[in-house]
Amino acid sequence: MRSTWRLKLGAGVAFSAALAAPAGAREPPRSTPLMRLAVRSVLDDGRQKIALAGERFVVVGRVRHPRAGERVVVRFFHAGTELRRRRIAVTPAARKGEGRFELRFSTPTRGRLRIVASRAPETARGRTSLRLLVAGPQLGPRSAGPLVAGLQRRLAGLRYSVRPTGVYDRATGFAVLAFRGVNRLPASDRADARVLSMLARGRGRFGPRFPRHGRHVEADLSRRALALLDGQRVVRVLHTSPGRRVTPTVLGSYRFYRRQFGRNSSGMLHSTYFHRGYAVHGYSFVPQFPDSHGCLRIPNADALFVYRWIRIGDPIDVYR
Repeated sequence: MRSTWRLKLGAGVAFSAALAAPAGAREPPRSTPLMRLAVRSVLDDGRQKIALAGERFVVVGRVRHPRAGERVVVRFFHAGTELRRRRIAVTPAARKGEGRFELRFSTPTRGRLRIVASRAPETARGRTSLRLLVAGPQLGPRSAGPLVAGLQRRLAGLRYSVRPTGVYDRATGFAVLAFRGVNRLPASDRADARVLSMLARGRGRFGPRFPRHGRHVEADLSRRALALLDGQRVVRVLHTSPGRRVTPTVLGSYRFYRRQFGRNSSGMLHSTYFHRGYAVHGYSFVPQFPDSHGCLRIPNADALFVYRWIRIGDPIDVYR
């Protein structure tokens, strides 16, 4: 009897509360924030955002139900010390009932940076923050850590041949070489401030010259880059070392006609031939300059993937 009485009492209380609430009124969840923050022109190691020391990044805010003429206060903190405070206007966003603001910021101070944005009056729901790591500005062999992982993830996203291990290994050096070549930067296996800045802004993609050739390979000798392409879509971009001046690589459009699995007596690994004795193949020495006898050398670590991807009859376009 007692349990039945409690059940009826609970139902009655719930019914009374429902009558007291205005028709159609819904209380928004208390956890719903009135403002959100994001950052652009930064790298990402899969767990955190990484800004580059001395380079500008973009802070973007979204505001729910902004008031006319509203301004937001954005503060930047490092190790508990306020570095800068900005007061910025909220403008209408494309989405109805939302406003937005955007500002650019840079700091030479490395370490953890906390960004806090507040509306007036400042309440728990009217304030939001995010943290990011400030690192850089140069990486090279034997470097390791979040910035290396961020570099690798962005390179891989642009289809350069690298895995995000967090360690600046040989494959990362070759990927940086390919990136530099595609973007006509001086040959080097080091990622300096310019390389990191371009990657943070999402720049540096390989642009196919012959997208109408369907599934094909392009070798741009002037940019030291070899790309596997499916029409406009970039599958993989690799550093290549073409022929020396005395033994130049042939220019023009050809088709792959023969494959040779494994390593031959000349040290060529997993070769696919496109004209006479000219082939795309792996090799133990793929320098930053033209060094082959006319073939297109690629790193041994990529040779099997390329060998399996190319089909007999696929076109290859070799140009400068």
